[in-house]
Amino acid sequence: MLTPQDAGFLGSTTAKYINDIAPQLDGWFYPLDMMMFGMIEAFHRSLSLSGDIAEIGVWKGKSLALLAMIAPVKDQLYAMDLFGDDLLEQTQHNISRFVAPELASRISYLKGNTADYSTDYLKTLFTNKLRVLHIDAGHEYHEVLHTLTLAAPFVQDYGIIIMDDYQDREFPGVPAATLDYCYETAQGRWVPFLVGANKMYLANPVYAKLFQLFLCNEAYFKDSFRLSRIKDSLVLIAQSKLPMKSTVIEQLVKSQLHAVATPTELETLTEKARSQSQTALEAEQAQPVQ
Repeated sequence: MLTPQDAGFLGSTTAKYINDIAPQLDGWFYPLDMMMFGMIEAFHRSLSLSGDIAEIGVWKGKSLALLAMIAPVKDQLYAMDLFGDDLLEQTQHNISRFVAPELASRISYLKGNTADYSTDYLKTLFTNKLRVLHIDAGHEYHEVLHTLTLAAPFVQDYGIIIMDDYQDREFPGVPAATLDYCYETAQGRWVPFLVGANKMYLANPVYAKLFQLFLCNEAYFKDSFRLSRIKDSLVLIAQSKLPMKSTVIEQLVKSQLHAVATPTELETLTEKARSQSQTALEAEQAQPVQ
């Protein structure tokens, strides 16, 4: 049982979802990644960062429900899927069961194939840039690369892209296309920085390291990460079998962070996070929970 006290910044909403709601929904969404979704929200709140959310590949709405529950009311959510058979109706039913009406009403359901989407279409759709993009669409190499190439440019510099089934042996195209996009197509604008249970998390190099430090400073995860590397990118392995001391990880991350951000930028971000952290926690706990 995950308690709000144990989970720190995760707060009551995420804990309720993990304990009570997720077991009632079909889908492959693991508790570790649920916690990472909660930590992304807490991180963005701590820096007063805003933006909309898009999920490409929804199935029955298991992860969509959590995103809708924890995102600030002003954020719009886009649920994009083929929605074959009666999956749209099932998704909307699941959302109505567990997500408060004022939160569920922000979701736009878009039925279609991402292979048919164009940049011009997304420009008209995403009137505000995204701060979270969760990709769980076609899993073949060309499909993943197409989705990233099409949608990633609509994500804020401080946003986070989440790649589903990155560790699934059935879908080798997911990690291959993800890394090719990061280091070739996007030329390092996005880097892998966090490995969850079945997802890889991507971010801008500066914000990747800031989020890594944010995670290491959360008491619930203390000394549970291992630091690895993909090319020049430091990558946190969550709940590692070979964990390292958080203090050691912090030193290594900070040494790289100073190489990609000026002292003034770091001081500004740190002070902003410090001053907003308590407000962020209070705001998250005040979110309506059904």
